[in-house]
Amino acid sequence: MTKATDGSAPRLLALLVALNILNYLDRQLLSAFMVDIRRDVGLTYFQFTLLAGLMFSAFYALAGVPAGMLADRVHRPRLISGAVAIWSALTAATGLATNFFQMGAARAFAAVGEATLTPTSVSLLGDTYPPERQGTALSLFYLGLPLGAGGSFLVAGTLGPVIGWRGCFFLLGAIGLLAALAIVPMRDAERIGHTPRPSRGALRDVVRAIAATPALGLLFAATVMLFFSQGAAIIDQEWLVRERGFAVHNAQIIFGSIFICAGIIGTLLGGEMSDWAARGGIRGRLWFLAGISLLSAALSLVYRLSPAATPVFYGAAFIGGMLFMAPFGTVMASISALTPPHLRATMVAVGIMLMTVLGTAGGNAATGWLADMLTSRGSAAPLTTSVLIVHLVALLACGLFCLAARSQAASPQSIALAESQPV
Repeated sequence: MTKATDGSAPRLLALLVALNILNYLDRQLLSAFMVDIRRDVGLTYFQFTLLAGLMFSAFYALAGVPAGMLADRVHRPRLISGAVAIWSALTAATGLATNFFQMGAARAFAAVGEATLTPTSVSLLGDTYPPERQGTALSLFYLGLPLGAGGSFLVAGTLGPVIGWRGCFFLLGAIGLLAALAIVPMRDAERIGHTPRPSRGALRDVVRAIAATPALGLLFAATVMLFFSQGAAIIDQEWLVRERGFAVHNAQIIFGSIFICAGIIGTLLGGEMSDWAARGGIRGRLWFLAGISLLSAALSLVYRLSPAATPVFYGAAFIGGMLFMAPFGTVMASISALTPPHLRATMVAVGIMLMTVLGTAGGNAATGWLADMLTSRGSAAPLTTSVLIVHLVALLACGLFCLAARSQAASPQSIALAESQPV
């Protein structure tokens, strides 16, 4: 059966990109206001990284797998609409929080709504675009990350001085509720290559699929390590202000703009290069991810140790932003290609759970804990040291991606699985 060719695919992709922008605006707005929120609510570095990282991610992960299972069985646009409404209401509630526990509750339950978007969108796009174009399609979907995350810093730097951080959360929540209504009339895509199955035993099928495809397990482990290293970026605003001497609003606007521009380039270029690498098979995507991990570790050293506001510093920030974004679509396309069609959304949700909790949230918490510990010991540059230690975990990710590529090349069973994906 062929994929959609009537022009509906670009419209669907554009809508999902817009929702993902909203998703990452909400998710990163807390980090964009790190300096203000830590001051007003009275948080340590570790408490802040728990709010922006582990507390959010734990609920995100717990909701993600059931959401993926639902996406394999129900009307997907309606599922997305309900999810957007939930997270938008809780975004507005974040603006009312006055202490750690109130803010933690709001962020945790917002994560329940946000957990639905990615597995459901990956499933929709997998039923809309042919396999050889899914790397590009999913990378375009992940344009939501640089536009949303970078946009959150621009919102903080421009609207923050006018309506405050609480007003920005209220405004974003209202926009999200309107977006939820706009999704309701959207049609679901025809499911290609499978029919919905009972949910009973779905997780057992996931375990069996991973056991039958060693490259998939190694891919998950490698991506956890890569996302762990990226989790160090959670304290970047504080790092720029305290240890690089930027004013708060300058740091928000300058580096939000850099991340938007670099992230767009990295996302688009990463998708095209990933699809080019995949012409030799799925293992080409895995070698590509290994290269990205190695370059990320090297660039982090240059960026974190360069003098502030120099051409080398800004250049490393820009290239680092490109490398930060390049893997996302490639990882999702690789998971999709290595997974039986009837488990695609569920497997993506399992992957997101592992990457979010053990990866990004683990890196967030490790960075915050190291920063508090080094600060208490009188370190001259506690944030720089903490970030570098966590960033260099990308070297381990590189090795695991290499093992995944070698495993995929050597596994006839997994090659047959990848080649059996419907066109």
